[in-house]
Amino acid sequence: MIALNRDHGFTIVEILVAVLLLEIGLAGLVAGGALLTRLLTAGRRAERVAAFAAARLERLHIDACITGAADGTEELRQGGVLVATNRWAVMPANGGGHTMHILLTSRAEIPPGTHRGTQIESAVVC
Repeated sequence: MIALNRDHGFTIVEILVAVLLLEIGLAGLVAGGALLTRLLTAGRRAERVAAFAAARLERLHIDACITGAADGTEELRQGGVLVATNRWAVMPANGGGHTMHILLTSRAEIPPGTHRGTQIESAVVC
């Protein structure tokens, strides 16, 4: 009678289980990579929106005293897609004098289709 030696190699069941576990791990890595990509894209977009609002507020601080800035609206588009909208109002402060009150509302679409708004109030002494 010939004795079977099972010390060498793997059974087909062991190989199938190993392949299944490897596939589950790779699927998790791919899903994690996709989530990371979406988060990084949203972060870059949020950074652009914040810089857009900051630049407008800086211009309003200068224009409020020099030219008497008027209320207005501007849009930030990327590839034809609306990314953010800034709306602002400039008015004399309640205390009177040479102080102007600025109200800037920035509305962002991060991610596209969802709206997040920020309101910034500032005063400029002229």
